[in-house]
This record gives sequence, structure tokens and C-alpha cells, in this order.
Amino acid sequence: MKKTYLIKIFGLLLLFMYDVQMADAQLFEKLKERVKQTAEDKVINKAGDATEKGMDKAEEKITNKKTGKDDKVSSQSKKTTTPEQGTSKGAAQGINSYANYDFVPGDKIIFQCDFADERDGELPGRLTLIDGNAEVQTMNGEKVLHVQPNSEMQFIPVMKNNKYLPEQFTLEFDVMMFDKEDYYGDLRVFFQDSSDPKATGYSSPHYVEFLTLFDYDKSPRIGWAKPGSSNLADIPKNVAGGSGTWKHIAIYMNKNIGKVYVDQHRIRAVNNLEPGADMLRISSSSSRPVYIKNIRLAQGGDDAYKKVISDGKFIAYGIQFDVNKSVLKPESMGTINEFVKMMKEKPELAFEIGGHTDGDGTPDRNNKLSQERADVVKAKMVEMGVESSRLTTKGYGSSNSIAENNSAENKAKNRRVEFVRK
Repeated sequence: MKKTYLIKIFGLLLLFMYDVQMADAQLFEKLKERVKQTAEDKVINKAGDATEKGMDKAEEKITNKKTGKDDKVSSQSKKTTTPEQGTSKGAAQGINSYANYDFVPGDKIIFQCDFADERDGELPGRLTLIDGNAEVQTMNGEKVLHVQPNSEMQFIPVMKNNKYLPEQFTLEFDVMMFDKEDYYGDLRVFFQDSSDPKATGYSSPHYVEFLTLFDYDKSPRIGWAKPGSSNLADIPKNVAGGSGTWKHIAIYMNKNIGKVYVDQHRIRAVNNLEPGADMLRISSSSSRPVYIKNIRLAQGGDDAYKKVISDGKFIAYGIQFDVNKSVLKPESMGTINEFVKMMKEKPELAFEIGGHTDGDGTPDRNNKLSQERADVVKAKMVEMGVESSRLTTKGYGSSNSIAENNSAENKAKNRRVEFVRK
């Protein structure tokens, strides 16, 4: 009886070992098949990618031959744009480095172009290209204007008429250029007479060639150049830009007075400009790509205290935040510095800081975001020495819009921080 029992146990054990062996064999076969299939997929995908790239390259050559363009300049980028070597570092150097920044933009927006509603690979809908190649692309989740390498480009804003610059205005934009051994390139801003929008500007009596970040093999320069005279000065390369970093350019003009800022640095200030220019033109010539974003023209730029006294409030378009966040951009410090200084000099002043959004998004989200942004501004001002009791905050969301939510300019007008005197 005991012997029979042991034989049965031994038999079951052999059967179990056989099943395990068979399962392992089946598993091995499945793994082998999976490896084989993966290898085949890689070959197929690689071949497909190579075919697609070859077709893209052939299509590019055909397009360039038809349009008479050099093969070195692509007609359209089919992939998301990324900076050279992936070295985009952003425009911000830290908000604390803007402690002495004094640029305050105008409080009436004339033109706003952030490319947010435009499609990749398309020509910019808000800019008229006079010459050259440029297209809208996405870079790190942001829409930018990509100027093709080895090309010259000029554009003017699309406006209802060509006479849109007032006597007092501000211009802001961000630019990324590259500084290499074989690099040449420049970026120039022209304020000129509108009698001929396609003219180079050199013959205009009001012409001002304003900004040169790079000029071939010369040192970076910045300033003004007028017919027969110039006021350009060499500046350190780390201030001017290069190496794939975003630089924030801010320009203030008031009749014969002009100031130019690169990031937190005020580089030039003059008072001998010829007044009367009424339109804007920007040009670029570079052996490497140039990227531009966040172009904004605004009327005004008055002392904020005058506006507070005359209007009882000040619309602070200079206070900017990261998209859909309550994180202050460093260039916001120009306006914040102005109000902190004002409140320290005028102890009788007290303000409500009102946060406002455009009409995109849900009301709940906009209310929350606008409140958070107003709170952040107050916190920064209190940190800088303003008594907390003199500041209150309120997030209005999109409930107090001052323009329809139907264009880039109108959305920019609605996205604002207001200082309302109490």
C-alpha cells in the first residue's frame, strides 16, 4: 500500500515537471517570436522613416527648383522647431536681477502678435513679409516666428493703415539668435515714414535704424543710426544675445527721446532723434535661424503716477505671467518697481490690485487664475517694503473685459493687472 502510494506521488511529480518544461518551452517560443517581430518592426519603421525623409528631401528640392530658392533654405519645416543643439534656455535670468529695471510699457495696445492662433508651417497672418522666408512654428510648446537661415527677411505689422505710431510709444519682443564661429547676422528695427512701406527707410527724413544685435564679424552693437549719423555702441556679447538664448527687447520712444533695453539692462538713451516716424519695420539677415515671439506695440509709457492721479487707475500691461500660470515674468519688475517707488514716496496712496483674464477658458478657472496673479503681485510688493494694509487684491476673471475676445490685440487688452486707487 505504501509502495503504491509512493509510485503515484513519483508519477505526479514527473507529470508536473513535464508540464513545467512544456510551459517554459512555449514561453520561450513566444519570447523568441516577440523578439523576432520587434526586430522586424524596427527594420520596417527604419525603412519607412528613411523613405519618408527621402521623399521630404526630394519634395524640398523640387519646390526649391520651382521657386528658384537655394537648396540650403527649406521652403517649410515639417517638424516642430527646436533651437540648435536644443540649447534654448529661456529669456529669464531670475526676477531678482531686474531690481533696477525701469521700463514701463504703454497702457494702450496698438498691435499684438503672439502667433498663438496660427498653424505650424504657415506664413504669419498678422505680419506682411516684404522679403525673405519666415513661418510660424512651435518651440517648447510656444508659437514663434522662425526665420530661415541663409536668408534676408523683412516684415511690417498688418494694420488698417500705415500711420499708426503715435509720438509716444513702446515696442517689445523676444528674439533668439546664435553666435558661432562661422556666424553672421543682424536684427534691425526701423521706425520710418509711411510714404513708402516697401522702402528701405534710408531715404526717409524720419528714418531711425534702431537695433543691431549682430553685424557680420563685428562686435554686437545697439543704438540708433540716422541718415548721416549714428549712435551705435559696442556691448558685451552676453548682453546682446547669441548661443540660443531668448533676449527680451524693450524700446521706449517719445518724440526725440529714445531708450533701449536688453533684458534688465538699459543699453542706450538719446534725446536727439528726428520725430515724425509713423510705421514699424523689422528686418533680419543671418546665416543661422532667427526666432522672434511676443511682439507688442503700445501707445503711451507715461509716468504711472500721472495716470493714477488723472484716471484713478493704471492698466499695468507690463506685468506679465507665464501662460496659464501665476508665475511673474522678470520684465514685470519695471512696472512693479515703479509702483513700489511711488508708494514709498506717497504714503497716502493705497491700491486694489485687480487681476483680469481674457475670455478663453472656464469662468471658474479664470477667476482662480486672476486672483492668484493679483496675490502674487501684492506678495512681491510687500516683500519689497510696501505695507500689506495698503494693498488689497481681487480676481475678476473675464467678467470686466474691456474688449471683445476676438483678436490677439483684444485678448491682450483683457489680460491685464490694474492698480485702482482706493
